[in-house]
Amino acid sequence: MDIFIDVSEIDPSPYQPRIHIDPARLKDLGENIRKYGLIHPIKVRPIGNRFELLAGERRMLACSDIGIKQIRTEIIEANDTQARGIVLSENIARDDLSPIEKIGAYAFWIDHEMAQANPEYAEIQKQPLQRIAWVLMKMNSDERHKTSFANKFISNIDIAFRGLPEPTQWQSFYINDLKPYVGMDEEVREVAATKKLNKSQAKAVQKLKEINPKSFQTIKEDGKIDLASGETVNIEDASSREIEHAVSMRPVSYHVSDDSYEWFTPLEYIEAARVVMNGIDLDPATNIKAQTKIKAATFYTKNDDGLSKPWSGSVWLNPPYNMPLIEQFIDRAISEYKAGNITCAIVLTNNSTDTEWFHKLIQYPFCLTRGRIQFWNDDQTLATRQGQALFYLGNNPDLFVSTFSAFGAVLKIYDY
Repeated sequence: MDIFIDVSEIDPSPYQPRIHIDPARLKDLGENIRKYGLIHPIKVRPIGNRFELLAGERRMLACSDIGIKQIRTEIIEANDTQARGIVLSENIARDDLSPIEKIGAYAFWIDHEMAQANPEYAEIQKQPLQRIAWVLMKMNSDERHKTSFANKFISNIDIAFRGLPEPTQWQSFYINDLKPYVGMDEEVREVAATKKLNKSQAKAVQKLKEINPKSFQTIKEDGKIDLASGETVNIEDASSREIEHAVSMRPVSYHVSDDSYEWFTPLEYIEAARVVMNGIDLDPATNIKAQTKIKAATFYTKNDDGLSKPWSGSVWLNPPYNMPLIEQFIDRAISEYKAGNITCAIVLTNNSTDTEWFHKLIQYPFCLTRGRIQFWNDDQTLATRQGQALFYLGNNPDLFVSTFSAFGAVLKIYDY
């Protein structure tokens, strides 16, 4: 039975995959409702003394825009899992989803289906997006190393992917869609959804934001980009190649001997470190902005002087690249690990094989990255002239190998 509920008592769904609603289409819908009335009720579930929207977001917003205060509603009793399934099933096949919104919708739907079908998957203590990304990352690595991780999930994964509106292979979805999506900032996803950018355009905009936040701000506020040709165009009209060329116009430099802590690591490496170390307890050489991605339980900035502070737990270390600080931080990490004060650490450095500190680290397993990591900072510079290495100090080298082999060759040097 339908009832009428005050629009002000209805909260949006936290499971809604859509980021942007076209204002013109919303206005047209409002005029249609004004003329013919609301044909189909919206769906909600009760939450305390309020209601949560399950289906009919555009209808509710259109009604609100034309001054309708009470809306025809169907109330459904649903727990969180059921509510999530209803919202996703209502939205996953919509033709007005942008390419980026569709990736998010597919990821959340696959996670939902997996959590229903596989109890072991449901027990993984991660947020939905991080959970499906982590499992697919591990499965992708498992394909190359022939370990048993994928056997736990492969049949359910295949079924879930075949059930998508546009069936696809899970490896293709992970590599081409989900991996770049997870590495995108929320602001980039919002721009990509609003302007209906394709995947390649969105990836190029993410790179531009990392290198030059001011140029990205122009895109966000005005929707325009200055091309290498000197022409200014709407961002949706620029090809991914043109956006990449605009990125390449920015000044590029690499400074080993400065005092900056401003080198930011791409999210995919941080997430991989989190997997191997089961979280990040400490980042002793960082800044506030970097922590929006690293999210260490404890962190020390340049002003805190991480060398003078206690270290414990699992440590992520991207040390300052100037001497003597880089050597001091590396010495501290090694000594704290040997003393048992930290349980494990992942140390990110350049491939500086001619340095003493590099040879101190190669007693531990390490990953030589395939290509150069595209570090970014707010000074509009990009560290690209050297390759990088990630060293693992810990007691789970097999997990380090299976996880970081996605980024390059993982090695262990033995003395004879």
